[in-house]
Amino acid sequence: MKKKVLIVGLLVIVIIIAAVLWIYQTEVRPGEKINPFARTWDIHAALSAALQENNPKICDKINKGHVIQDYGVSPKQAREECKYTYVIVKGDLDYCLTLSSTSPLGAVSTRDVCVRELALKLNDSELCDLMPSTDYISLCKQTIAGSREEGGRCLSNANCQNLDCSKYPTKQPKGFDVGFCTFNGERVCFKNTCRCQLVCT
Repeated sequence: MKKKVLIVGLLVIVIIIAAVLWIYQTEVRPGEKINPFARTWDIHAALSAALQENNPKICDKINKGHVIQDYGVSPKQAREECKYTYVIVKGDLDYCLTLSSTSPLGAVSTRDVCVRELALKLNDSELCDLMPSTDYISLCKQTIAGSREEGGRCLSNANCQNLDCSKYPTKQPKGFDVGFCTFNGERVCFKNTCRCQLVCT
């Protein structure tokens, strides 16, 4: 009798464990690793491999989250970040348009992000029209227009080449020795905002 109870108890435990693992895999798959001996993939490893092999599907291997300042990024969020970063670096609009257009609560979709960032990188406001969240199209276009102004949004120095720096002289006038800034001819993207590179005394 005791043996039968023990067997039934073990079967129940096995079934519960299997059910928990199945639900876990279903909810996050591809996601957090269950096999403790499986390779750990974070966003840096996956993105590097994806770019090297021209294969964004490698992003789906991410099974480790990360922290940005005090904000925790789950493996699922890291996979989406990996995918749209791949799009931006490679300029792969076709792949971008295959990404999820479903917007999480209070956020934009992965496709929205990659279309917006690609439009900004290419300085092409017409790409904004491809965003599935139509409420953000005008904001996307305004962001691109703003990158032509000092303090406008940018991803790289290339986004700032149309920046108007005419308010800063290129040569320091005589008689100004202290507290005067001149434009050195470089337009830079610093902390995602366009800046006229200045030399100040």
